[in-house]
Amino acid sequence: MKRKNLILIATFVLSLAGALVVYFSNSEGTVKPELKNFAVEDTSDIDKIFLADKSNHQVLLTKEAPGKWMVNGKYYARKDMLDNLMDVIRRVTVRSIVAKAAQENIIKRMATGSIKVEIYKSGNLHKVYYVGSGTMDNIGSFMLLENSSAPFICFLPGHKGTITNFFMPLESEWRNRLIFNHSFKEMESVSVAYPYNPENNFTIEILGNNDFRIKADGLGRYLPTFDTSLVKSYLLEYKNIAFEDFTTVSPEKMDSVRAKHHLFTISVKEKNGGKIKSVKGYRLPLPPNVTDDFGKPILFDEDRMYGEFNDIEEFIILQYYTFDRIAVPVSFFYPKPKR
Repeated sequence: MKRKNLILIATFVLSLAGALVVYFSNSEGTVKPELKNFAVEDTSDIDKIFLADKSNHQVLLTKEAPGKWMVNGKYYARKDMLDNLMDVIRRVTVRSIVAKAAQENIIKRMATGSIKVEIYKSGNLHKVYYVGSGTMDNIGSFMLLENSSAPFICFLPGHKGTITNFFMPLESEWRNRLIFNHSFKEMESVSVAYPYNPENNFTIEILGNNDFRIKADGLGRYLPTFDTSLVKSYLLEYKNIAFEDFTTVSPEKMDSVRAKHHLFTISVKEKNGGKIKSVKGYRLPLPPNVTDDFGKPILFDEDRMYGEFNDIEEFIILQYYTFDRIAVPVSFFYPKPKR
């Protein structure tokens, strides 16, 4: 009798386990593939991406030429952000469907706090989905395809964190921040001027691949000798010089900063067309009573400065870390004494 009962119990447990396996297999299997098909494996013919949130922030990214995208038809787009976005679009992966008990709540949350994503290929709308907030464990984001009622938790393999920020619909975040993006073969000359230290001013004239002239502008003469390899290394820095961010500062304050705290003006004259790109750096005054760890007053930000770039109207923030590479004195190129 006991043996029969044990056999019945064992049979029941095995049957129940089998039923659960079938149930959970079917619960995943009943989701149609098209309802969780977020990835676009071939991104080569994507030519337009529209991003919009519920706060009326919108960004339209349009491909003007290979490798050249525009933001809202007005500004060049940041290459690093576009590369990251395309990577997410291509590789976004479903981790799991949202549990049925939580689906209604997640859908309500996404109705008021998600980002709409429209992807166009060769001018035609290809895919539309919504990207919501991150999950509690911060390793995925809620996503929902248009016309679907099944939200999923999605992630980017190899990326730690949510993917929501890759779809940020803020124009200022997508705008290109490059100031100088030149090889030395594309430049006719580079000038660096220091209003309060003119003896450090110089202009490099680029005559050929290994043919340069350096004028010490403050002294009004050309350097008789200099380190050619050092000049080439210096000019290579102009391949990727960018500003950190945009900033809002009153015209009155900026007038005061211009008058008192001008650090440098760096200009590049391009070979084709002779266009001049110029950036000015200014010390960034700190509020009163800011001190260091030893109680000594700190008058200026030690990491960042205000800037102006003649290609845009807004004031910008520059980093000393970036500009210390090119804001050097003319003595930087003097031949080093032999030991």
